[in-house]
Amino acid sequence: MSIVRAGWALGLAFCAVGVLAAWPAQKEPPSDKGKSDDSPIVAKTRKKLASEVSIDAKDQPLKDLLAELSKQAEVVFYFDVAVPRHKGFTIVAKDKPLKEVLDEMFKDSGLGYVIHRKQNANDRYEGQIQIVQGNERGDPIAKGDGDKKEAGKSSASATKPAPKPPPKSEGGSGGDDAEKTAQNKLKLAKRLHQDGQIPEAREYLEEIVKKFPNSKAAEEAKELLKKWK
Repeated sequence: MSIVRAGWALGLAFCAVGVLAAWPAQKEPPSDKGKSDDSPIVAKTRKKLASEVSIDAKDQPLKDLLAELSKQAEVVFYFDVAVPRHKGFTIVAKDKPLKEVLDEMFKDSGLGYVIHRKQNANDRYEGQIQIVQGNERGDPIAKGDGDKKEAGKSSASATKPAPKPPPKSEGGSGGDDAEKTAQNKLKLAKRLHQDGQIPEAREYLEEIVKKFPNSKAAEEAKELLKKWK
């Protein structure tokens, strides 16, 4: 009788092993860690791209639309200078991930977005979402693309230009290279002023006066500083 019971128990054991072997393996949940080289700040923003947002906009200026999305997802957007902030967008979304909303918005628009990675110790824009010209979706298509773009910072209510690294020729000598750099900054200040970004425009003017005091651009910058109060 004991032999029969032992055989019966052994049969059950083999049966259990067979069932377990045939049981489908559970899939691991998708990771939200993002890329392995993400800093904690960048990883946090990448995770927030999955935050659900709702928007109902018809021909709404891009800067206003992103200001609303910024509040809902608790992220910060900022613009490349060449990005048209007042361009109208029409989009309707209900409880969709922010990433899907941005992808849909920028489809066939010539615009994209990347999560800004820190470039140097003074870089204050790490983890912010940079709106760029191109097809980027979260990360630059080619390494270094984000470094080549001149940026303007945006919060929920306004945009602020990111500082460009000073050129090698920068200084108060009044040389041709310095004059050219000062004139380029002056043009940028005027463009920002046209967009209604008065404080940001004044920052560029003050930089011209301080770093290029002997340039013709500095003379004009002083006059504009008196006007743009």
